[in-house]
Amino acid sequence: MILKYVTIILLLVGNIFSGCNNDSPTKAPAQNDNTEEIVSAKIIYPGKKIPSLGDLWLSTWASDDNVYMSWGDGTGPGTFYPVPDGLPEADSALVISSCEGDPVIFCEDFCGVFNCDGMTPYKPKVLTQAGLFKLRGSINSFAGCDDGSCVQSIHIPSGIPQFKFNTDPTQRRGDKPSGLLALGGKLYWFGHQLMTNPKYGYVAVSDDMGKTWNEIPSSPWTDKSNFRIMMVVNMGKGYNLNTDGFVYFLGINGELNWPPASQKVYLAKVETGKILNYKSYKYFKGLDSNGQPRWSAYQDSAKALQNLTTIAMGSAIFHPGLEKFLFLAVPDYPDGPALTLFYSDYPWGPWHKAQKFDGEVYIPGIISKDTSPNSFYFTAAGGGGVGNTYQLTIAKMEVTTKN
Repeated sequence: MILKYVTIILLLVGNIFSGCNNDSPTKAPAQNDNTEEIVSAKIIYPGKKIPSLGDLWLSTWASDDNVYMSWGDGTGPGTFYPVPDGLPEADSALVISSCEGDPVIFCEDFCGVFNCDGMTPYKPKVLTQAGLFKLRGSINSFAGCDDGSCVQSIHIPSGIPQFKFNTDPTQRRGDKPSGLLALGGKLYWFGHQLMTNPKYGYVAVSDDMGKTWNEIPSSPWTDKSNFRIMMVVNMGKGYNLNTDGFVYFLGINGELNWPPASQKVYLAKVETGKILNYKSYKYFKGLDSNGQPRWSAYQDSAKALQNLTTIAMGSAIFHPGLEKFLFLAVPDYPDGPALTLFYSDYPWGPWHKAQKFDGEVYIPGIISKDTSPNSFYFTAAGGGGVGNTYQLTIAKMEVTTKN
């Protein structure tokens, strides 16, 4: 009996100290019994272009079966010409024949999408640095909402426009989306303030599915943090494919390195019930001798994931048909940047390259909804290949596996 009690005490003490040093191993975040490897991938159609203006089309699939999608620096869904907030003339249709003299900002991008023939009239819409809209129905049938009725909110998270009439936009907040998560009837927006090399990243929450937002202050992802860009690893409808109770993130320190330069990719996690508590986030600091992940409460202890680099934001999901974690991004290879698909059995790796797509250079966003056993939809905008215009483009990727 004494030996039994001593054993129990030792186990309890061990558990206590394991929780304190944050080194305890974690079980897999999704059921994964598939040993198949992804050997190749292809874009099976060149992309469906949706009438819209913007970039950074990141998404999450909510339990209401809708996909909620972000955009940056544009008017979002619909056929509108962009104007700064408060422009007196921005109340009627405009025929655009030139980008000189017209009250249109981002004019070259607009005319790269729509017809600036001097005859076609367009209605105005306020340009926002960060907006969100709701995508109903199947991904394949989505055709946009030309009247803009699917838009949930703009100027996220503060409600203050960056582009305002007679105001220098560089003196105002320039928020951009990094990742989205739908969980428990709420939407979580992981954003960064100022594009390219942000001052900081943060989390904001919406209790009404994206109509209003509350930014959580005192973010620790500032200065040189490798988590200023937090890319959510989405796992199914309302995050229902997750099994260990944590939300996972791939982190980088900048939205875009230009000229192209590789950024290392890091990993973080937080319990699903503590997303709004910055102190609850844990950072991956490598594997132990048994190949299990170790975690730290201190982001400075984080170790970069092996075999993953990117020059810009990417997108990640757990794919239920493939039973793999997928990361779609643009690394900087010796012969130049190109869209690349990576895969892994676990968020912490090991990560493997499945396919490089020469000629495809843009920030991609994998869509969790409507995956098939070996395919998924993704978004692209503002680059080469399928994302060759400054608008929402939805394409599909098919992968080939091998035992």
